Amino acid sequence: MRWKYVALVGILFSGLSLTFMSSGWAISQQQAPPQVTLSPPPQIPAPGSILTWHVNGDDNVCKDNDPSDYQSPYCTIQQALNRAQWKDALVTLTLHLSPGTYHENVDVTLSKLQDKTIWIEGAGAGQTIVDGDTDNDNVGDGPVFKFTTSGGLKKMTIQNGYHAQYPGGIWISGTSNNKPTVLLQDLIIQDNKTDSLGGGLGVVLGTVTLNRVTLRNNEAGSLGGAINSTSNSPNNTNLTITNSSLHNNKASLKSD
Repeated sequence: MRWKYVALVGILFSGLSLTFMSSGWAISQQQAPPQVTLSPPPQIPAPGSILTWHVNGDDNVCKDNDPSDYQSPYCTIQQALNRAQWKDALVTLTLHLSPGTYHENVDVTLSKLQDKTIWIEGAGAGQTIVDGDTDNDNVGDGPVFKFTTSGGLKKMTIQNGYHAQYPGGIWISGTSNNKPTVLLQDLIIQDNKTDSLGGGLGVVLGTVTLNRVTLRNNEAGSLGGAINSTSNSPNNTNLTITNSSLHNNKASLKSD
């Protein structure tokens, strides 16, 4: 009887079941257990890779000079960007601008930001204004925004930028190795000027989408009072415009 017990144990482990019936032992094949497929765990962003900071021009609530304080709003857009470039883990930065007027020429071309995604969002085009005339002499002191990284601008008015050689309002410029993808949405771009190409907006190498954007009263000394798009190849610059309007823009060679 001992050898029978050993044999039965072997049968049970081989995936068979035995049932004792009046006529003797019956052997049946056990069904294999259902296959279970485990989904990979969700990707958790690395600490510090996605940051949301605030900018508020009110001197009573903002801080620009305390390197240990990342909670208080920054006083200027540029100072927030300057600080962000030293956050090594950063992948995506969103800056929320409080209502008010910011007299700045904002440089988003900092070398340490080139592989980041930068979003700058106001409280609405009627509430947040970024003005390129930093010294209030009625002459802009550079493009209001210079972009060479992906991301975008939302919900603000961009005005009074000026540059002799580059676009006055927003200048988006890529390279053959770095073509930014930029969204411009819910903006008013007005009263910007250049002596060259693209009074309101100039794009060189990149993919740019305008949605719900108004361009008005911008001026160029050459082409593109509102917009100028330049590329050395048809596939290097892609410009898409939806739900947007152009009014009273001027250029020496062709208006709007």
